[in-house]
Amino acid sequence: IRIPIAFVAGFGDRILPVADNVVPDALAVPDAQLTLLPKPAGHYTFLIDCAPAGRQAYRALCADAGTERAAVHQETLDLAAAFFARSIGATP
Repeated sequence: IRIPIAFVAGFGDRILPVADNVVPDALAVPDAQLTLLPKPAGHYTFLIDCAPAGRQAYRALCADAGTERAAVHQETLDLAAAFFARSIGATP
């Protein structure tokens, strides 16, 4: 891979633990950027917020053990905007 690439993952990911997945991937790509969000941010934190019915029906997908999804989403958007600004000169 010879293009700029950035990875974002959460330390709380129990589906794809960062040590076995995103960390080796990022290390394999020259000049890759890696941002690891602190626990409890995990695999499903990056999904949209769940409505009350979704929380009831899909507890595993909607529970983040205290993570504020909106805050994680905003941080990820900010990281993406900064990445694109540096990589291709795009402005938000």
